[in-house]
Amino acid sequence: MPLISIITPSIRPEGLEITQECLSKQTIQDYEWITEIGIPPKYDLSAALNRMLKRATGKWVVMLQDYIKIPDDGLEQFLKVADEKKLITGAGGKTTDWENIKWDWRATQGFRQVDYLQWEGDWAIAPLQAFKDVGGYDEEYDKHWSFDNVELAYRLSKMGYTFWILPTNKSIHFDHDKFTKHPFRERWNPDFHNNNIRKLDMGDKNLKLNYL
Repeated sequence: MPLISIITPSIRPEGLEITQECLSKQTIQDYEWITEIGIPPKYDLSAALNRMLKRATGKWVVMLQDYIKIPDDGLEQFLKVADEKKLITGAGGKTTDWENIKWDWRATQGFRQVDYLQWEGDWAIAPLQAFKDVGGYDEEYDKHWSFDNVELAYRLSKMGYTFWILPTNKSIHFDHDKFTKHPFRERWNPDFHNNNIRKLDMGDKNLKLNYL
């Protein structure tokens, strides 16, 4: 069994060439790479993530989106701080040409704990058991684009998991929409998310789902 399961959902398969090249150069090669390519507008992200998580066999899950360039020691950096109760996100910088990079707030300060709202699944590591403990991503979010990672992190926070930023583990994010317009932005519905969180707070919805 591999140590790490790397999960990469994609609606822009040309971006997987970048992922594959980066993974081939990693200082740690004890991993499996699980990807699922979807064709918009039918592709549902949360359901795809759950399908890939069901296939994962590693102790650790690394979330890695397409069109992201990671350092050669990216997996090694994550493993040095990995913890069975922590979900850890690397830093990110956005660019359109691989040279002019605008780093986000995660690229500052040191390794530190953050609020669950700040956990991102674009370049991150988490124990596989965490996803099993909450029963996966809520597939209802595929009807209302975004906040799926926030909702998952909220349920995990209620189960004692914490969230961290590793700013030294910098990833470069190419502008995805430069190639293919995101097909789900029209589904944007923050009211759905807010109402869902209220149901969780009131105990009207289970913290653990049954997708995994």
